Amino acid sequence: MALYAAARFRPVTRYKPGVAGSVARRMPTARRLILHTAVSSNASLFDFFSVPGRSTSHFYVAHDGSVEQHIDTGIRSTANLQANPDSVTVESQDRGGPFPDWDPKGSDVPAWTTKQVEALARLAAWVHLVHGVPLEQLPSSRPGTRGVGWHRQGIDPHRVPDGEIWSRRRGKVCPGDRRVAQVPTVIAGAVAVVPEVSATLVPRRPDAAKWERGASDPAFTDMGRRFLMWLTNDEIARTGATYVPGPRYSDVDDFNVRKVQSLMGNPPDPAGRAELGPKQWSRLFLQRRPAGSTLPSVLAGQKPPQA
Repeated sequence: MALYAAARFRPVTRYKPGVAGSVARRMPTARRLILHTAVSSNASLFDFFSVPGRSTSHFYVAHDGSVEQHIDTGIRSTANLQANPDSVTVESQDRGGPFPDWDPKGSDVPAWTTKQVEALARLAAWVHLVHGVPLEQLPSSRPGTRGVGWHRQGIDPHRVPDGEIWSRRRGKVCPGDRRVAQVPTVIAGAVAVVPEVSATLVPRRPDAAKWERGASDPAFTDMGRRFLMWLTNDEIARTGATYVPGPRYSDVDDFNVRKVQSLMGNPPDPAGRAELGPKQWSRLFLQRRPAGSTLPSVLAGQKPPQA
């Protein structure tokens, strides 16, 4: 589950896995962040997106920089046609409030407000940290490209030869010339705030002396919550019916650390002490389990060998 803490989460029900009528499809890998303009004066698009059949983006950024998230970024949006399988999508307000009047049938979309640019930069930094989308301009809509781009890159006549089709509405200018010109500023802003955003995502790592059974640290609770995202219910080690995160480091935590290390491609030393190093600790919080990764049989049990 990937939710942006700075956004108000207002999930559109049909994009929730497992509910009746769900259209949710998993998005194991995100390669692109694609920016849109909404042709809307609404402070929220929740009601609009909640109408069945309407294309829906992951996020919406209002004129004051407030952000709403409507779809978990581990789930595909439906805002970009052929880019949906690997793109995080963002709509943005462009009418009402401080924006000048403009003809929505034309192309004279006003620029993003300063608050919107700041919000988009912070969101782009988060997408970079959580999903690995590079903070560089997307070169085109060709399959496999990576970076921060805009909707009309996949719309004729702006689309390059062999580029993916991101809308069937030929001539659509989304998000408009002024906003396209602001994308480098958004990217530069994102690069600048990466350290700040990263600090909000990764809690302090416990000191080396704390990685002993029975030691207590609030960060072990945070670690345990991430175990629940990396390990399935059939994989996660526990002594009772369910796994309960920290704050006390236990045999169960020791075993789950070894499981996660293995999934990261760093097989643990069976005879050594289980401890997530600084890079592994950051990766636990900033990344998701690699697609297709499996546990070796020696680590597949739910009961710790020491128990």
